[in-house]
Amino acid sequence: MKALHNFYIINFDEEVMNPKHCKWFVLIILVPSLCVWMAMNLLVNPFDFYPFPPLHRVNDVKVAMGVSQRLHCAMEIARQKPLGIVLGTSRCNNGIDPVDLEKLGYPHVFNSGFGQSNMKEKYYFLEHALYHQPDLKLVVIGLDFFNFGKGNSVKRGSKHGFSLNDLKGNTFSPLQYFHFLFKPLSHSYKTWNANYSEDLDLIYLDNGLWNPILSANPKINPFFDKTDIDFVRYVLRTKEYYSKYKLSYKQIHFFKKIVRLCRDKNIELKVFFTPPKVLYWEAIYRSQLWPTFETLKRELAAIYPFWDFSGFNCVTTEAIDTKENPLYYECSHFRPYVGRLILDRMYHQPHAIQNFGYYITAENVEDALQSIRQDRLKWLETQPANLKELDNELSLPESLL
Repeated sequence: MKALHNFYIINFDEEVMNPKHCKWFVLIILVPSLCVWMAMNLLVNPFDFYPFPPLHRVNDVKVAMGVSQRLHCAMEIARQKPLGIVLGTSRCNNGIDPVDLEKLGYPHVFNSGFGQSNMKEKYYFLEHALYHQPDLKLVVIGLDFFNFGKGNSVKRGSKHGFSLNDLKGNTFSPLQYFHFLFKPLSHSYKTWNANYSEDLDLIYLDNGLWNPILSANPKINPFFDKTDIDFVRYVLRTKEYYSKYKLSYKQIHFFKKIVRLCRDKNIELKVFFTPPKVLYWEAIYRSQLWPTFETLKRELAAIYPFWDFSGFNCVTTEAIDTKENPLYYECSHFRPYVGRLILDRMYHQPHAIQNFGYYITAENVEDALQSIRQDRLKWLETQPANLKELDNELSLPESLL
């Protein structure tokens, strides 16, 4: 029986390994499976990589683009070839509406902000925009303190077939066209299922602004239904933000490269620090990171002047009347209404709020920093109710407060 068993095993193996049978296996099973795989990814096009018109209730809304922000920005810059771009993190992507810049006289501006971007990424996206639009006229950059931290220097985006190396020249290589055909079918299924199951809102507007309807959705924005303390807790304990924060002079160097490139290409450059809520800044202060933040501002002011909307002003403290125009989605992300206030101030509009933000240069940086410290002391006199929560979260001794 053992000999007979071995005989059948040997013959089975020979049959399977027979080149003739292998050929039929490839022709009948493998090739059709690959064709179906490729056809599904091509039809649904979950990453919007192929320039095909969308199909209603099939792939109208590319749900995968919500986590593929770098890829989305790179592709849209290449397709639209805008004359102006907004660079920044998700705060800018949520809060700076290109329509407001167009009203100021800048045609065809695209918002290319994306989550947790650092200065190196901003520089390469600027190069990318220039590659596809040599006549670029305007660059608006929204800065965040964590942009310049060593913990925010990690590589991101490669899991969706995209990395900074793809920005060196034409974004779309022949290899990438095949790469997206063989992405896991789960992306196509999720896209089809989401579109078929319900009417969805677009994730991005055509000008790159994150859809305001989605920004207020807790399913899309996980911090929308969280308290300000929840957000502060998160950023203080996360490496990409402020856990063991150390200033990265490499990121400062990339800021300098952006300034130099804009000057060389005669591009108008506007720079500002974004305005998260005041509790965020008080957490930075009480975590003993404020001196590092001031050092960063000195370094940047020596390179290029900027507007500083961070700190303890009438917007971050929510002291202005906003009954019909809420200022924030949550602690971190400001609404386009605040974006308009920022642009009004930077462009010296007659209706701009004059006590919102400081214009900081190499000559006045120390005076500005002192004024912001005074703003904090005035705010503390109002005895904000949530400071005890913040103290408990930080567990700091009174001598450091």
